[in-house]
Amino acid sequence: MIRSLIILFVIGISVSGFASSDGPDSLFKKNYIQDSLYIDDLSGKISFKLFTLNRTNNFTISDVGNNFETRYEPNVGSDLGFGVLYKWLKFGVSFARLGRNGPESTHGKTRRLDLQGHVFTKKVGVDVNVQLYNGFYLSNPAAFNKEWKSGDPYPQRTDLRTASLGASVYYVLNHEKFSLQSVYVQSEWQKKSAGSFFLGSSLNSFAIIADSAISPEYFSNSTNQANFFEDARFRSLAPLVGYSYTLVLSDHVFTNLTLSPGLAVANTRLKNAEGLLVYRKINIIPRLGMRFGLGYNGPKFFGGFSAEYNYRQFKFNSGEGRFGYTRGQARLYVGYRLNY
Repeated sequence: MIRSLIILFVIGISVSGFASSDGPDSLFKKNYIQDSLYIDDLSGKISFKLFTLNRTNNFTISDVGNNFETRYEPNVGSDLGFGVLYKWLKFGVSFARLGRNGPESTHGKTRRLDLQGHVFTKKVGVDVNVQLYNGFYLSNPAAFNKEWKSGDPYPQRTDLRTASLGASVYYVLNHEKFSLQSVYVQSEWQKKSAGSFFLGSSLNSFAIIADSAISPEYFSNSTNQANFFEDARFRSLAPLVGYSYTLVLSDHVFTNLTLSPGLAVANTRLKNAEGLLVYRKINIIPRLGMRFGLGYNGPKFFGGFSAEYNYRQFKFNSGEGRFGYTRGQARLYVGYRLNY
């Protein structure tokens, strides 16, 4: 799986490097000309931005027969980051933690390594994520314990460990008049409203490992040993077909919505406490990708809000068990351009 991700990432970087040029377009064999009435290139201006970053790495386990859902979340909050934009360099890194979802006494402690990278060129986009989390809490305890009240400690699972690896590559069809960089990088300025379809592919892997069964007591059929899994691995491969539209509300105020719903081919594997494989199946699952942006893009100052989320749902136990995974991030940013 890791080898496949590396290959997909290298292909994406190679394609994006070629796509940033103004030469012939390899997909449609035509010269690339950006419409200056719709897009203004600001990559030659040095820009700095300060942002807050909130990452999402949540999962749910549902029993369709009993209509329950366990929701697990890590105890992480917002980070403070700094970014630099100039020509091909579009770099941002978080350097300080602003807070957590709650105190460790009630929400537990989460250790993490979370790397999410995005490459936006004029024609191609690439997304890559590597996320390792250790320590989760049950965020909906009232659904299982009627005596639980706000302020009580949340049920904590310090033994839960997750690993998420993913990469996607996509091609923007209407790149002459539509710019994702203007919304999510701020290296271009979308001057008039426009939208575009995009095509690509996505490869993802998610694993969860625990020292005890995750939610055995809530499953209706306790005789099925697949209910008591302690090691779950989900892998998916999906085509990306979506649409993105930026509405320019005035000369410099904009909002964007990007959607890529679809299906994926998934491989689900569950192991019990003895390490024995108790469930394995390849099936078709639903997936959803979404981006949203709202902001101001001025001659010197810019700022706004942007968010990106991806959701996948896997089935097990003949469809009676469902596993949902949500990954994403949201940021609030302000910036300043030099030499405009």
